[in-house]
Amino acid sequence: MLEIESSFVYDEFEEVWESDKGVFIEMDAETNNVRWISIYIPELDTENFEKADW
Repeated sequence: MLEIESSFVYDEFEEVWESDKGVFIEMDAETNNVRWISIYIPELDTENFEKADW
């Protein structure tokens, strides 16, 4: 994964890989497969999000 996107760092407390671009990936330690991917959208925190004015 780091070969493709070098901005990922492992957060041992949360046990996820996270990128400064707002992407979070949880891996299964036994199979080394991805369990889930989350993407943070900063616009969700703005008043204009519900109006789709972003």
